[in-house]
Amino acid sequence: MRPIGPIAILLLLLGSLGSLVPLSAQENGSGEGEKWDVSSSLGYHRTLGLETSEGTWMNLSVSPDGRWIAFDLLGDIYRIPIEGGEAQRLTSGPAFDQLPRFSPNGRALAFVSDRDGADNLWLMDTDGSNPRQVTQEKEQLPTNPSWSPDADYLVAKRHVTDTRSLGGGEIWLFHTLGGKGAQLVRRQGFTSDINEPAFSADGRWVYYSHSGPFEYNRNVHEGIFQISRYDRVLGTTQPVTRDPGGAVRPTPSPDGRQLAFVRRIGLKTALVLRDLERGSERVLSDSLDHDQMETWTLHGAYPAFAWTPDSRRIVISYGGKINTLEVGNGAAREIPFTARVSVPMTETVHFEQTPESGESFRARVIRWPVITPDGRHLVFQAVGRIWQMQLPGGRPERVTEGERLEYAPAISPDGRWIGFTTWSDSLGGAVWKVPLRPGRRSAPVRLTTHADQFANPAWSPDGRRIAFVQGSSRVNRGEELSSEFFLRLRWVGANGGAVQEITTTSNRGANRRMPRLSWSPDGERLLFQETEGDTTRLASVKLDGTDRRHLAQNDVADEMVASPDGRYLAFKEYHNVYLAPLPQAGERPVTITSRGSPTPVKQLSRWGGDWIQWTSGGRAVSWNLGPTVYRQTLEAIFAEERREGAQPDSAARADSLRAEQPDTSAAARRRPNPMVPADAFEIELVVPRARPQRGVALVGARLITMNGDEVIENGTVLIENDRIRAIGPAASVQLPAGVRTIDVGGKTILPGLVDVHAHMGYLALDINPQRPWQYLANLAYGVTTTHDPSAATQFVFSSSELVEAGEVIGPRIYSTGYILYGARNPERAIINSLDDARAHLRRLKALGGFSVKSYNQLRRDARQWIIQAAREERMHVYPEGGSTLAMDLSMMIDGHTGIEHAIPVAELYGDAIRLAAESGTGYTPTLIVGFGGIWGENYWYQMDDVFRNERLLRFTPRGVVDARARRRMLVPEEEFYHFELARAAKRILDAGGQIQLGAHGQLQGLGAHWELWMFEQGGMTPLEALRAATLAGAQYLGMGAHLGSLEPGKFADLVVLDANPLENIRNSERVSMVMKNGVLYNENLDELWPRQRPRGRPRY
Repeated sequence: MRPIGPIAILLLLLGSLGSLVPLSAQENGSGEGEKWDVSSSLGYHRTLGLETSEGTWMNLSVSPDGRWIAFDLLGDIYRIPIEGGEAQRLTSGPAFDQLPRFSPNGRALAFVSDRDGADNLWLMDTDGSNPRQVTQEKEQLPTNPSWSPDADYLVAKRHVTDTRSLGGGEIWLFHTLGGKGAQLVRRQGFTSDINEPAFSADGRWVYYSHSGPFEYNRNVHEGIFQISRYDRVLGTTQPVTRDPGGAVRPTPSPDGRQLAFVRRIGLKTALVLRDLERGSERVLSDSLDHDQMETWTLHGAYPAFAWTPDSRRIVISYGGKINTLEVGNGAAREIPFTARVSVPMTETVHFEQTPESGESFRARVIRWPVITPDGRHLVFQAVGRIWQMQLPGGRPERVTEGERLEYAPAISPDGRWIGFTTWSDSLGGAVWKVPLRPGRRSAPVRLTTHADQFANPAWSPDGRRIAFVQGSSRVNRGEELSSEFFLRLRWVGANGGAVQEITTTSNRGANRRMPRLSWSPDGERLLFQETEGDTTRLASVKLDGTDRRHLAQNDVADEMVASPDGRYLAFKEYHNVYLAPLPQAGERPVTITSRGSPTPVKQLSRWGGDWIQWTSGGRAVSWNLGPTVYRQTLEAIFAEERREGAQPDSAARADSLRAEQPDTSAAARRRPNPMVPADAFEIELVVPRARPQRGVALVGARLITMNGDEVIENGTVLIENDRIRAIGPAASVQLPAGVRTIDVGGKTILPGLVDVHAHMGYLALDINPQRPWQYLANLAYGVTTTHDPSAATQFVFSSSELVEAGEVIGPRIYSTGYILYGARNPERAIINSLDDARAHLRRLKALGGFSVKSYNQLRRDARQWIIQAAREERMHVYPEGGSTLAMDLSMMIDGHTGIEHAIPVAELYGDAIRLAAESGTGYTPTLIVGFGGIWGENYWYQMDDVFRNERLLRFTPRGVVDARARRRMLVPEEEFYHFELARAAKRILDAGGQIQLGAHGQLQGLGAHWELWMFEQGGMTPLEALRAATLAGAQYLGMGAHLGSLEPGKFADLVVLDANPLENIRNSERVSMVMKNGVLYNENLDELWPRQRPRGRPRY
């Protein structure tokens, strides 16, 4: 945040004239080609203004003359006289400034700020003037600065990420005039934090806190963090603490005689003093706020505090106040202050979203698209079936007459046959072929006999053999389709017969593509991609499994498909499609990436692409994004390189895209997905939507409508098709003649539960299960709408369409798809510009997404680019809170749709409560996995024999329940932190904020009720808790006009309970019936209306 001065005041005055500026100049806050400014480019048109005498998690410092205290509050830095008084604001604006530290000579304040786009170390004069940047980091971000005694250097923690965005810490030394810095203490592991460095009085030692690898639910009493010190003379490290309760925030006294630090003692967080000469310790105060040793500690496990220059007092924040403690006797005294807070806020990204409705819907998830050899037809898979259409714009038609779910079509070289696979939860999978006869369906011919999971058939060049991927038979024991130990590559004759083994390869996981198979031109070898460690390679093997070779490699590629003649390689890297000539270079694989290659690399897609396929005899490549299939010829792809005067290698072009300045122009938003000329084929596949075609009335129940505090006794709900037509007291609702009535007298009806954080999206590889138990368990417990903020993209969106079509039973399935991940990962979302953010959102929107999950994108500018792109695409942004208060607060300021997961600092005081409530950002605390202490989930395992819950076991595999519930922890109830997290959520709700339910998929179905009950434990009334679980969730998703309450015109999603949850919230699990989309099920999920049919046996 920038210092306040005449220019800033002028800008504030000009801001009030914003309505006079043309909209085109306002909408992005930055002109075309201008550098993105985190303090202005989003447009901050609202202000949170308050006068406060308390603050949350205030880091502070005392000036060397003992006259001033500097502290941070909601992202601004203030100072007050040491006696207290009215605070003078030193920085202001949307950027987030924190962790002020006075220099030893009293001339400057060091602090951490993201004003340049990412957290870096800055200096300013002690009156807030003359800000200057010390570090220029973009990835490994520094925090927690501490001055050297000579005021020339700052020692700081540097946050280093790898395969997990949680990251770890290192200690670095930076000169105040700049430079790259020098490493003092190296990180101990990818998730081992090293933090809170502080110089000794003589400058020789650097004290710091450190932990081992991060784990949730660790025993803090054993000591998670400890303190060590680094000798700058000898370069050695010495232990300082290794004690129960741990130790954080080491702070040496100015006279060099004592060390103050924070320790957990029992349930209390205490300030401890050690005599450095004698080694003795004593507790100075045990009244501190709850420390953060049990969660992520990006900026430290306790707010920074300070000694007075005479080493006789310690100034520290707790209880929302700034306090001074006498070192001699521990006497505490409040230092009163008042601060006039003004926090700029942008508009929350939130739009009305419309669920699928009516009699049909358009399929958007198109998989395995392949063009026939003559180029006249397109064959593809969607909504569980194989389809064909005439190009360029014919009407899709089914190919088979089969009833099983169909996958992975492949066309024979002569264009006459389609090879494909099927899956049925009861019958397993198989490989089939069917004639391609446009305009008519045909009966398929089965080629394999033993049931298993099969995928990705590929015809040999002569059409006599079909290679395919087969699982390790785990699915035949009822295991998840994603759980295969390994994958077998096999072949069978085109007319069936004995199956022949080729080789095995690894299962790359639920978010990675199964091996795509192709043949060498002579039909003697099979090609496929496989991953070993961090590297994906294009492999080639003889049909007897010998002579395995690797032709090419890429550290992050998902698909690698060689052309039929072996001369080119098409590959998918970081969501986009690329193509390069494939040289033969001997035994060692050739490294081909978008970032460098021995041959020219061309980027084919701008936003994203999937399902790479060669066509036109290898003269063209096809791929798709959502319902659009693109075909690009080699001639068009390399036209630029072949023109006169062209550069011989265009690989740099892909790199240049990442270096572009943010382009906010309308032209930038109209750029097409293909990077080179392409034929684009739109697939207009309209599929019937499953819904009843008749009416039914539920009569005699108590109705908790969520229309305010309305509760209707002896009420009637009239449903027509999939909507509520009328609702009210039984005497006032007129039923049409002949309508079916169902007596629910004595029962209670409430809207279907809405779980906005429902993880159940990594269940499969490329083949969808038919009856996933996770879906059934949620629906059986009354969860009729789910939103999964982290799921395998292709799986979750295709499953959503299967549910809409009635092929799969389950709640409404919405999702962000795979997260916009900031750490090193093949599915990483690299965001170095606004265009990068636009590409990721358009990619997910093309598949049916209306939301994205910004997952620990540590850079503020990257998070803002996602917000801006979401505004343009009318999408929601649900970020991972990251268990970091500063990040949570800045995301509220920047208008994120919500915060997912608990704000870990549960002692939220008035300042943070007001920001959370008035920002418009929703809060999903997921108490079941609440940050900062033992997860709430463990409370219910301790309090109940969950493994004996017979109803739960009807829908959940016994092994899943036993693994989570039998070997349970036993701790005193007061150790559970979710109570305090729930109380904080209640305070936000009372202040006008929005709280909604998210159960994190910890225990499908029942976990949503635990989350509901924990809301009540935090002080919500049963009705408030139920509203958070229904209407608030629907509104959070932008679907409040369609879901979440019992009102005419809304979807008929409701739960019938045997007992009243307003009398006892735990009656919410006593589910008698569930209705979703007008279809009524009993407690066993047997369908009661409009048909009567049993659920069937589960696959497990």
